[in-house]
Amino acid sequence: MMKKTFICMLIFISLTAFGEKVVLNLDYKVNEKGDATIVYTQKATAMQWKNLMQVYGNNPALLKKEIISSLPTYDLYDFSFKKNEMEREFIFTFKAKGVARYKGNGIWEFEYDKKSTPKKISETKWFFTNSQNENNVIYEYNTSLTLPKNAKDTQLTQNEFGKSVLRYTLKPKKEFSWWTIAGILLIIAGFITIIVAFTAIKE
Repeated sequence: MMKKTFICMLIFISLTAFGEKVVLNLDYKVNEKGDATIVYTQKATAMQWKNLMQVYGNNPALLKKEIISSLPTYDLYDFSFKKNEMEREFIFTFKAKGVARYKGNGIWEFEYDKKSTPKKISETKWFFTNSQNENNVIYEYNTSLTLPKNAKDTQLTQNEFGKSVLRYTLKPKKEFSWWTIAGILLIIAGFITIIVAFTAIKE
């Protein structure tokens, strides 16, 4: 899931000074359906900010396109872009379906880069760090993962394909559609009608 997730979108990094360090912060908040709100944040140096603005500052649609390309297994939507020039901070918020995959029997799995160093903050809060050297630029990935509040039994393991995953237990959320509710109401109304009719016959 997080394996070089955002490298392909960081075209501007090639413009930075030799040997610079680039810190990328990713914040995942996963809901009970396995979908997530993701916030990508980068607080840039003066040089990085200048190059960042040249490439993406007035064209957030380009960054959006690259994010979608970098996450082909997810259905991404509801994008929001902000830039804080005072803090030289670049923020992109979006939502993704299927971040955690349901395996059945209340078991869910979140795939992460095996090169990352995981740290358990609490049962529902994890932190992953990963540093890579790409073309003499050091990328530091800091990923915060927040699971649903009812998640339990979290553990690091491998799935059937040998991928590193964070596995947790959570009963899938049951949803009732309007048609289901309408059907239940009709059934109740039917029972009431039968009871009223039966009572009227007895009288």
